[in-house]
Amino acid sequence: MINIMPETEACRLQLPWQEKGIMPILGIGGHKTKVARIMAGAELTVGGVVRELSFIVADIPKAVLGRQFLYAFQVGLEYSAQGDKLMRITNGDGRRVVIGICNKESGAWPETPNELEKLAGLAQDF
Repeated sequence: MINIMPETEACRLQLPWQEKGIMPILGIGGHKTKVARIMAGAELTVGGVVRELSFIVADIPKAVLGRQFLYAFQVGLEYSAQGDKLMRITNGDGRRVVIGICNKESGAWPETPNELEKLAGLAQDF
């Protein structure tokens, strides 16, 4: 599992870092996010529990969907007939929904309401 923290938040918390990042993170949509630094063994308190945690610190303009998220929410990833990347989710009511998450032509994830609206035509209920 990868813990990712926005660079602005790491600076605000003044957490110590061990080394500058070298390799970018590659998302499922093909986008890359530059790693600013790596923090290993930072002692943090979350919900009253103190633990040593490690983070990759990066400017995160795009979401990175990890395997744990995909598994926990039983998310399926697939391609449409047009080649767009789709995410299939079953919501709390048991209704299955398919959402377009990556455009084939640009290779980019939607970042604005306008871009999301273009892929919304791919979303459907089952």
